Amino acid sequence: DIISFHGTSVDSLKKAFAESVDDYITSCKSFGCLPNKPASGRFIVRTNPKIHSQLIQNAQMAGLSTNKYVEKIITHNLSTF
Repeated sequence: DIISFHGTSVDSLKKAFAESVDDYITSCKSFGCLPNKPASGRFIVRTNPKIHSQLIQNAQMAGLSTNKYVEKIITHNLSTF
């Protein structure tokens, strides 16, 4: 979702921003959905040590960091749904 606003001074920008956010939250409530939160790109996955070890080994064989390897696996699987 995109929230847009404008103003001619710092005070009017702050006011327009607050009004836009309030309108967005009200719209979400009226449609019965939750406001989108920006994703940081980081999350923690807990797994057993054997799977973790396999990921590390496979990433090394592919010449990738473990993070890049897991990202490729996730990206591939997301595109199949």
